[in-house]
Amino acid sequence: MLDKVAGQITEGLSESDRARIPGFTEIEVDPDHNGLRLHWKGSPPQRVQRILAHLPEGVTASVLPARYSKADLHAARNKLLRGGKPVKLRVAGVSTPIRITSIGPAVDGGGLGITYADALGPGTAAPKDPLAPAARKDRSREVKALTGRLTGINTTASYKAPPAEAATPAAPVSRPAAAHPNASEITRQTDFAPWTGGSALKNPTGGIFSSGFGIKNEKGQNMLTTAAHCNGNDGLWRTYAGGDAVGSSDGLEVSTADDVQGIDLPKPQLSGYLYDGAAKLTYDYSKPVTGWGHNNVGDYVCEDGANGGVHCNIKIAKTDIGTSGVGGWWRPITDLAYATSLTPGVRGRQAGRRASVRGLR
Repeated sequence: MLDKVAGQITEGLSESDRARIPGFTEIEVDPDHNGLRLHWKGSPPQRVQRILAHLPEGVTASVLPARYSKADLHAARNKLLRGGKPVKLRVAGVSTPIRITSIGPAVDGGGLGITYADALGPGTAAPKDPLAPAARKDRSREVKALTGRLTGINTTASYKAPPAEAATPAAPVSRPAAAHPNASEITRQTDFAPWTGGSALKNPTGGIFSSGFGIKNEKGQNMLTTAAHCNGNDGLWRTYAGGDAVGSSDGLEVSTADDVQGIDLPKPQLSGYLYDGAAKLTYDYSKPVTGWGHNNVGDYVCEDGANGGVHCNIKIAKTDIGTSGVGGWWRPITDLAYATSLTPGVRGRQAGRRASVRGLR
């Protein structure tokens, strides 16, 4: 219900495109208290005021004044980008440039939140902060001052090293593929056509990664998605435990900005389902994908991955963030979510992609 009302207020626009709404800054949903919080620069237009005057029974809403609109924050953010990627910052007394690792608007519209890292070279990350706490505090103050001058608005700056490349797990010994497996043999680890999202795939170099949603490309061809950083060289993808051929990638159906790539399927059947439950269930447990929706701050969502299974009650903390991801690619539009006290613990590294689907819709 709250997301439905939020969608009416935001005209069905994506988290980033909401900058087109004059004065709009952010909207928060509060499912724990059945409420909405709107952050707005100036007064909301009559269209929004009418929505707020006729809320569903039991739903409350408040409008909080914002210093900057989302459009203001986008304009300021763009001053830190060149060719769609962050500029390198030069701080007095530091010989190497400072790398911006994320840029995002504050939920309340108070400015931009910026994280940064000391330059270490491509594809590397410091195992720990190389500076002492006092020196790091001074460095963050300098980065804040510099980004404030460059953007002309208030900024915050905090240290965050870029993600290190994860080690590729050793591949298990593959068994001969079954031509027509029994239903009891089809699991997240041993998927079979029609393909289901959230299954374990072995990439062309043998690492374990997760399949994503089944899609159609611009030519109408069915493809199975996975994360672009999972590639490890174009070539043949297989089911992880079974070793059955799934399809191939050729580097053409890739969007590094979205960190997604398509796997071309010789058997182009897609189930329209996502695996649910723990990573190593020995039976088929999956749910249909019945819709999609934009994320709002405060939403509870699930993540689904081959190595960690499904974990829910993860809460969206911020939206519309540009960030440096695995592989060193700049991803201009991402959302930030955290596990809550209601989220079951994740053992080991989650090798999957966050499924921004509410209750695995």
